[in-house]
Amino acid sequence: MNGFELPFTGAYRLDEAISFLEGWPPTAGRDRPSTELTWAACIGGEWEPVAITVRQEGRRLHGTFLGAAPAHDVAAYAAQVLSTDVDATSLSKVATRDRVAGALLRRRPGLRPVCFWSPYEAAVWGILSQRTSMTHASILKRRIADAHGPEIAGLRAFPAPTDLLGLRGLPGVSGIKMQRLHHVAHAALEGELDAGSLRAGGVEESRQRLQRIPGVGPFTSELILVRGAGHPDVFPQHEQRLHAIMRAAYGTPDATVAELTRIADDWQPFRSWIGFLFRSNGVASPR
Repeated sequence: MNGFELPFTGAYRLDEAISFLEGWPPTAGRDRPSTELTWAACIGGEWEPVAITVRQEGRRLHGTFLGAAPAHDVAAYAAQVLSTDVDATSLSKVATRDRVAGALLRRRPGLRPVCFWSPYEAAVWGILSQRTSMTHASILKRRIADAHGPEIAGLRAFPAPTDLLGLRGLPGVSGIKMQRLHHVAHAALEGELDAGSLRAGGVEESRQRLQRIPGVGPFTSELILVRGAGHPDVFPQHEQRLHAIMRAAYGTPDATVAELTRIADDWQPFRSWIGFLFRSNGVASPR
């Protein structure tokens, strides 16, 4: 068992992250201790399977893991997934500028975005959830992991891209979705789904780069960038559910996306984070 520390600046509460995950379709339904977060994923350039456990003691986050990946790589990866790699000391300024966002921040203090276990898995989710319910997509994703993913520490990680490419068909997955999953796997192997490079590029540049992957459209590209790569400052232009929640919260039922974008400008440099809080506390839940 190897260990690492996850430093963070600003407020952070792991119990809030765990509470969110228990109700989030891609991760709901798995037993987890209330004070620890445990997951498995294939990470890094070699797609090494790792099993990670993180716990919080006051202002410190401690992690342990099993797997062959270097400890510093695992720590950096876990920080990106849990959004502890972003300096949140200026988040209070958003609450001062925007009373609605401020109320959300006070309601869930220390809750930061929890990402998919990788941009690759976010892209897989984006394909599986097309034209179906999130519940059905989560069942499919779990079945794929259970049947074909590597096992480590009693957990199943989602198959690495090379293993996904070896699957010619999957129960419940249409032929066109299978082709798109293979395109996603190729993109991951070619470095097109690297979190660091996606965050380092301009937002529109990264959106366009992701949309070059067959099957990844505007909505899915934003999902990958925000909830896969953990970019902290993106306002999604194509997420109708978030827009509906905002219209209800701000009392602007007829607001256009451009008008909502201007509202979200007051959330900078945490537009992704505030959008995440709106979703997790949503006052409207349209399809």
